[in-house]
Amino acid sequence: MLVSEHGSSHDETLQSRMRSLTRLLLAKEHGGAGLESLRFAGAATSDMSLVAKGIAEIHWEIGLHAWDIAAASVIVTESGGAVFDGAGWWGLDMAEGEREPRPLNIWNRSIVSVRYIPDLPGQPGSGRELQRQLAKELLTHVEDIPCTPDGTQMIKNTLWSVYDWLFSTMWIIESTRNDDKVDIYRKMIWPEISGNVLELGPGFAASLKFLAHETTNDGSFYVDPNVIKSYTALEPNPFMYGRLQGNAEANGFNVSYDRLSYPSDKVHNTVSPKPNMVPFKIVRGTLDDAADIPKAVLAQAPYDSILTSFSLCTVRDPETALRNIQSLLKPGGTFYFIEHVRQPDPKDMTVVEDNGVDAVFWGKVQDWITPIWKIIGHGCHVNRRSGLTVAKIGGWKVVDYKSVRPTIDLQSRIMPLSFGKAVKADN
Repeated sequence: MLVSEHGSSHDETLQSRMRSLTRLLLAKEHGGAGLESLRFAGAATSDMSLVAKGIAEIHWEIGLHAWDIAAASVIVTESGGAVFDGAGWWGLDMAEGEREPRPLNIWNRSIVSVRYIPDLPGQPGSGRELQRQLAKELLTHVEDIPCTPDGTQMIKNTLWSVYDWLFSTMWIIESTRNDDKVDIYRKMIWPEISGNVLELGPGFAASLKFLAHETTNDGSFYVDPNVIKSYTALEPNPFMYGRLQGNAEANGFNVSYDRLSYPSDKVHNTVSPKPNMVPFKIVRGTLDDAADIPKAVLAQAPYDSILTSFSLCTVRDPETALRNIQSLLKPGGTFYFIEHVRQPDPKDMTVVEDNGVDAVFWGKVQDWITPIWKIIGHGCHVNRRSGLTVAKIGGWKVVDYKSVRPTIDLQSRIMPLSFGKAVKADN
């Protein structure tokens, strides 16, 4: 038995609701779900309480607010039931055991609740899997009814989008200046990158030109498919995607988008693929949390090479991100990085280019400006010791990195660099 409610909305979404409920009630031979019974018991909290008590098997509703289901979700889960959101419920289409379930998104406004199902004899976890299958089957029969997010979340999303856009606009200018300063160091390690590749936070991916290339029959200078087999670009800012795609295509990649992490109709047109073009997938997301790593990134793992350019400064927690990088690398795989860091100590043995910089003074300057710079630089911490963090977390067979103190301009003095590689241990 399914419990639901048509809600107070009587606009065009009501028709979608009725069509969805009709398909749920239709017999399976007619393309429906074959539900035996449908009840309208009242508010969502009442419906979900019936699921918690085992009176109803399943509850589905669209257009809810967070306050409608927050407490009831706790009641259902405490009873042994399961609550899924209609968009990313515990990893839609995720293989059992692939990773830990992610938290319920109570802002999603589409909710599926399933009653407690005991495990089959000798099959631990089978009850939870049956709950997942029931919810998944239900979601295949209902329409994806668009709902306006709750006001608070909508304002938050809008402000964050503006922030993303402002940074991407600033980065059009700043990235060119930045590349002019650091490309000399990228050239030392980027040509070594090979195999199945993942880049974290590529931005516009101007550094693709330093990968191994070959001249094709038509005279194009494209990335060498004998060296680079596939490339996954994990970028959280969608306003970077236009130039990111353009640079990838200019280097001979066949670009596509992960539609699960970026389900947008505003996808830029791609060039017609040619034979032997290396696949390049743009995925929206981060490695901040193992439970939220996009499915497209996990599906392509393990990786031969993972790289970051000025990304560890913006991740939520560098050690967590590095642990996730290690987990995605194959044994013997290599992590390549170039990061701006806090001024290394005066006697730091990794420094190969000193230029007479007063490391103590400028290190303090970095500490002073970081709180403000984080706002300007989209979360950038200029005082992180990323090279040292890479070396200290363990799990590597080899860690080889160098540090430099450029003096090109004032910005260079507050953004010294560490660059190098770390090879994952074989076991």
